[in-house]
Amino acid sequence: MVALAQEQMPKATLLKGDFSKGLVEPLCQRKYDAIIATYSLHHLTDIQKVTFLKRFGDKPK
Repeated sequence: MVALAQEQMPKATLLKGDFSKGLVEPLCQRKYDAIIATYSLHHLTDIQKVTFLKRFGDKPK
């Protein structure tokens, strides 16, 4: 799917990862004002949700 999306959006930077294990490194280097997670976070356990979302309060490395 990433390859197909890249064909449709050649200038986009697309990343593949498993967010249940955390964000891919390039995304960890940024700070976010808002997070929209439709149809995704419900796949995590409650503990994983807390751990995942708390990371966004940290300063970028």
